[in-house]
Amino acid sequence: MKKMLFAVCILAMFSQPGFAANESVTPVQGSESVNQEKQNNIRLVPFPVIAYSGTTSLMLGAMLFVNFYDVDNPQAESDSIRMIGAYTLKNQVMAKLHYDKYLFDDAVLNRGRLEYIYFPTEFHGIGTSNSKKDMEEYEYRMVYIDESVLFRLTNSGLPKVWIGPKYAFSNVQYSKLKEDGLLENNVVPGISDTRVSAPGVNFIYDGRDNGSWTTRGNYFETMMSFNTKMLGATQNSASVMLDYRHFWDIADLFSGLPKKNYIFGIHGFYKAQGGDVPLALMSELGGDVILRGYGNRYQDKCKYAAESEIRYPIWKAFSGTVFGGFGDVAEGPVSFNISDTHFAGGLGLRIALAEGDDKINIRLDVAYTREHDVDVCFDVMEAF
Repeated sequence: MKKMLFAVCILAMFSQPGFAANESVTPVQGSESVNQEKQNNIRLVPFPVIAYSGTTSLMLGAMLFVNFYDVDNPQAESDSIRMIGAYTLKNQVMAKLHYDKYLFDDAVLNRGRLEYIYFPTEFHGIGTSNSKKDMEEYEYRMVYIDESVLFRLTNSGLPKVWIGPKYAFSNVQYSKLKEDGLLENNVVPGISDTRVSAPGVNFIYDGRDNGSWTTRGNYFETMMSFNTKMLGATQNSASVMLDYRHFWDIADLFSGLPKKNYIFGIHGFYKAQGGDVPLALMSELGGDVILRGYGNRYQDKCKYAAESEIRYPIWKAFSGTVFGGFGDVAEGPVSFNISDTHFAGGLGLRIALAEGDDKINIRLDVAYTREHDVDVCFDVMEAF
C-alpha cells in the first residue's frame, strides 16, 4: 500500500483536560410506578482528520467515540459507539460504525460492525514472496455487516467469559482491473464480484483490567466461521482464528516506577482457512493491528503473526512505544517456512484524547521492515 501522510487537526477545546463532552441524561418520570431513577453519563470524543496520499489525493474525515456509563452502577459495562467517515477528492468514500451494547444486566453483549468502503488498493500476488514491479492497482466497493450475540458465562468481575453465535455478510464489487493482469486472469477466486455469507461461533476470555487502555491481564479470543453457498455466498470456505494478548505493568516488578505508566504487552495471532477462499477473505500479513509495517502486500489463506510492545510516558498527554514483531502467510495451516519469516519494528507516538481508566489515544507508528520499507500508520486506540 502506498505510503500515506497524515495530519490530525485537534480543535483548540480538545487541548483542555476532560474535553470529552460529559452529560447527564435523566429519563422522564412517566408514573409513580417508576421507583428508581437511572442516569447515564455520556462521554463524546469527536475530532476531525485530514490525510493525503498519491492514491487518494486529499482526504477529509471525522471520528466520533461515544461511551455510555451507568453512574448508579460504576461496575456495569459501558456501551460504546465508534464512527468514522471520510471522503477524498477522487470521490472515494469510507464510512464505518462499530458498537457494543450490553443487555440484561450485562449478561448479553451485542457487538456489531457496519461498513461501506469505496477505495483503491493494490495487489501483489498470493503467497509469501513477490515483487513490487508486479503490483496492480484496482478499486473495490464493499458493504460489510458483522453481528455477534455473546452470552456471559461468568459473574461480574474478572475474568469475563463470553460465547455466542456470529454472522458476517459482505458484498464486494471490483473495478479498474489491470488488463490481462493477475486479477483479470483469475489468479484468486471472487474477482467477478464476491458475496460472503458466513455464520459462526465466537468465544472470548477477557482478564484485562480495561479493554481500551490495558495495563495488566490477558485476553483470548477464538472464532470459527463457515462461508457457504447455502446462505447466498459465492464460494464455500471455512476459517478458524486464534488471538491472544497479555499485558504486564512493569511497576509490579520495579517498585520505584509509577503504576499504569510503563506497560509491556505481547500479541499472537493465527488464522487458518480452507476451501475456495475469495480475495475478500484472504489473510493479509500486516496492517494497523498486528505486525505494523506490512499492509496487504503478502496475503494467502493462512497467517500467523506475533508482536510485542513497550509503552512509556513522555510528557503530560504524550507517551511513546517501542514495538517489534514477525509473521508469515501460507496456503496451508502448517505450510509456513521459517526462512520466509517477515519481521518489522519501530517507534510510536501517542497523544491522549481522553484520560482516566478508559484512556483514548491517537497513535502514530513508524515501522521499518525486513524489505527495508518504512511504513507510517495512523489510528485511534492502541494496536492491541
